[in-house]
Amino acid sequence: NMVNWESRTSELPTSDVITAIETSPFDENIVYLAQQTRVYKSTDKGLSWENISINMSNIQINSIAYYKNSQEGLYLGTDIGVFYKDALMDEWMSFGNGMPASAKVTELEFYYEPEDVQGDLLRAATYGRGTWSSPPFIGTLEADFTASETEISAYCSVDFTDLTIGSPFEWSWSFPRGTPSYSTERNPEGIRYDEAGAYTVTLTVTNPLGMDSKQKVDYIHVSEAQAPAIAFQADQQAGCTGMQVQFADLSENCPDTWTWSFEPDSYTFVDGSSANDQNPLVQFNEDAEYTVSLTASNPAGTNSLTLENYIHTGGEGIPFEADFEAQTLGETGWTIENPDGNKTWALSNDGDEYGVWMNFFNYTSMGARDYLISPVLNFRNFDQAFLNFDYAYAQRYMQKDSLIISISDDCGESWERVYANGPDGEGVFETAEPTTAFFEALDADEWCGQGYGAPCPMIDLSAWAGKSNIQIRFETYCNYGNNLYVKNVSVSNITGQKLIELSDECLIYPIPATNQLRVVLADHGEKTHIQITDLAGRVFANQQFKDESISIDLSDMANGSYLIIISRGEKVFNRKFIISR
Repeated sequence: NMVNWESRTSELPTSDVITAIETSPFDENIVYLAQQTRVYKSTDKGLSWENISINMSNIQINSIAYYKNSQEGLYLGTDIGVFYKDALMDEWMSFGNGMPASAKVTELEFYYEPEDVQGDLLRAATYGRGTWSSPPFIGTLEADFTASETEISAYCSVDFTDLTIGSPFEWSWSFPRGTPSYSTERNPEGIRYDEAGAYTVTLTVTNPLGMDSKQKVDYIHVSEAQAPAIAFQADQQAGCTGMQVQFADLSENCPDTWTWSFEPDSYTFVDGSSANDQNPLVQFNEDAEYTVSLTASNPAGTNSLTLENYIHTGGEGIPFEADFEAQTLGETGWTIENPDGNKTWALSNDGDEYGVWMNFFNYTSMGARDYLISPVLNFRNFDQAFLNFDYAYAQRYMQKDSLIISISDDCGESWERVYANGPDGEGVFETAEPTTAFFEALDADEWCGQGYGAPCPMIDLSAWAGKSNIQIRFETYCNYGNNLYVKNVSVSNITGQKLIELSDECLIYPIPATNQLRVVLADHGEKTHIQITDLAGRVFANQQFKDESISIDLSDMANGSYLIIISRGEKVFNRKFIISR
């Protein structure tokens, strides 16, 4: 599978050389980093950092190792030996344990004995002093645990997680009236409770230093059994024809049987999954709108949920508006191709709106090209389509960077250029006065169409109307000039009209909707037109009104994804929403 990388260089705590990095084996958001003599912890994938060096003053750190059979037991390999700290400790302690004094440790790794935690070993490579091994640190036990849930309905299961401090070697769990009622696993899963009531849980742990127990009285509360409340989601709803979709059952009340169905029937279960799996992987083979149904049961009953036109093969319907309000570009559905691994497209925020930008000012790789590629779009059922976007660019000296836009109708297998532009010193591309300073585009009049230089582009894509599997690619050519900013990217079948943020002037609720959708406008008196379509462009509602608010009857519309389009004068608002009953 392809892995998408996001740069975290600008968020590093210092500019010092990175000498070690380690991730938590339990939480994908947690990472540890050493920069020469300091060690840091991040709980948000490197967006921010906490200095946890404490008493590690001016000691070169070469390696970090996380011992997974502990509570955040961290080992540091340094120029003067090994140091240790866990979640209960206030500072780092020396962990020589027979190693030569002041040995320079260059690498730490753990060996985990498959059958018995007592066989685990920490191994250390040193500079010129050989390779050493030691059992991990063992401390006085303080038993504790947590449960995945403490409020459940009958026939549901609970997973338990050991939180003991001190590295236990053995675990003994007691679950009176649970199934099973006893476990020696470190983190037992699937403990089932079939009757309503309050249940006590006890954990006893041991290691060579002793024993400790933790009992939580009436810890698990079980209510009467209920039939499943059906819910599910897909890891993607729109994509190329032939895309594979991972479904996830989100039903409440613990179903134990599942039946999935899809219409039309041009689909295939893959990787050994089937219609009766809880979370099947499904390939959709036709350019179509697929309806998805899930029926699930438990001993208390059976329920079903159907979402009409839930999966859109061939791409997401238009109108489409890019949403760059995210922590990473990967979360937006856009992808990056960065051939030289250097500077590339990144998210931007000018204080009012979110967008993307290219740092040409500090990009010395002359001739480098970087690509920003849209999600897959579908122009089916439309006879015209237009791409609109705002951009800002100021020239530096005589350097000329370029912006090129291409389109693909085969999910990126081939591309056709539809736009190419760059500065000429006469304002054909520039949107602000030339400057030798780092261009930031913080003022509205520095953007296209605001009085200096170039207007905002509107690119006619009607030659691809009626087609599916469409992608749009923003390509930059670096000539070590000045920065380029792009925002308000939209594709619609409306000539020359910009799609404006719905939240600016309009409120829509409830979302998800059931049988009624209410629209409230900030101003009233001007005639407003409302249209509701599905994502294939089929119209389900057309209404006009002048009042401050209106309620729209959805009772005849099936569950699924829809688009509401609100037009007032030259402004057009749109938002996707789901009907789910």
